[in-house]
Amino acid sequence: LFRSQVPATDCYRGDGEDHGTEDATISGATFVAVDDGLHGMEGQGVSVSSAAPRLTARGVRVVGCTFERCVRGAWAEFNQPANPGLDIVFERNTVVAAECHGLGLVGVQGGVARGNRVLDTGRMIPGTPDTAASEVVGIVVSGSPRTPGRDGVVEDNEILERRPGAD
Repeated sequence: LFRSQVPATDCYRGDGEDHGTEDATISGATFVAVDDGLHGMEGQGVSVSSAAPRLTARGVRVVGCTFERCVRGAWAEFNQPANPGLDIVFERNTVVAAECHGLGLVGVQGGVARGNRVLDTGRMIPGTPDTAASEVVGIVVSGSPRTPGRDGVVEDNEILERRPGAD
């Protein structure tokens, strides 16, 4: 189900030297039922992050993708002090029935969430098995504990809860 226009390398080199990601585009891809079994902590269709102190991601675009029944649709999170993600764009994506959040830009500077549709999302609270969420968690835009987010744009998104009996 995964179709993409991503370059042949995905920036992962196994045990090789750590390096960042720049100017990657994922477009027109479909992700279905991505879940790591850790009760909503991981399982993104697309994950953009860095654990290395000097490395980050910049210029990553996720455009026109569909995420169905994933823990999260697309998620960018940066927690290294003074090392934010830069210019991460989530645009015209559709997220349906995500277990936790639809999309997230955490610790990102210059992030964009534009024209996305997030439907029937937020069934559980991350890290708490069998605990239902009381509200839909469509799009998260925030700083992280050690990395501020700023200069973000969130516009023209639709967050819709269609399930019967939902608040």
